[in-house]
Amino acid sequence: MYGWRGRLGLILGLPNTVCEPEFNKMVPEGVSVHGARMAVHPVANYSDPDVMKDIEEEVGRLSSSLSVIKPDIVIFTHTAASMGAGLEFDDKLTRLMAKEAGCPGLTAASAIVQALNEVGAKKIAMADPFPRPDLSQIIKDFLEQPALGFKVVNEVSVRGESPNFITNMPPTVAYQFGKKADHSDAEAILLAANVWRTIEVIEALEQDLGKPVISANQATVWAALKIIGVAGIQGYGSLFSR
Repeated sequence: MYGWRGRLGLILGLPNTVCEPEFNKMVPEGVSVHGARMAVHPVANYSDPDVMKDIEEEVGRLSSSLSVIKPDIVIFTHTAASMGAGLEFDDKLTRLMAKEAGCPGLTAASAIVQALNEVGAKKIAMADPFPRPDLSQIIKDFLEQPALGFKVVNEVSVRGESPNFITNMPPTVAYQFGKKADHSDAEAILLAANVWRTIEVIEALEQDLGKPVISANQATVWAALKIIGVAGIQGYGSLFSR
């Protein structure tokens, strides 16, 4: 039986071809990964209440559909959308997923927060691949909410022209921009976005910069495995050694 140690149900952005391969590399034997794709707003204005309402409805629908495979956790793997309306919306999505899927829910937003807290980093250098500045600002604003207490001390962006373009970038781009983002005050590097290939370069960045590197997919797998009580594997950064 696939998933005899645990099944992860993923809710993915429509053009996301990165999460499933990266998750499958990072989960241990006996953990399976199963994706469902949203049909709305691949690159949207996440400050628009109507957009967020559509996303909420789609997340609820897909969580219900994933319940058929009896997952151990359902995960919303969309950094900007899960952060777009603040902590209250993120919590609302988490509770909605749990209700509809009959298992714990997790968002990329809460996974990143948990990972940054785990490595003891409050001052963050951030790199992202987003096509628009407002999407980068969403991540910064979310992390700098007083309730979370993070400070983004430096940020750089690839400005990939579209989600499809971003998913096809080699992981060396994440290395180059992660290194460019580094700052003397930064306690960790954040590689934001679930559609961005990052996991192959995390350990190289940590070795070269001498500080923890957190990526959206790495943090999400780490947090999901912690919730379902399955040990992670090595090779994808110091986060998995904690």
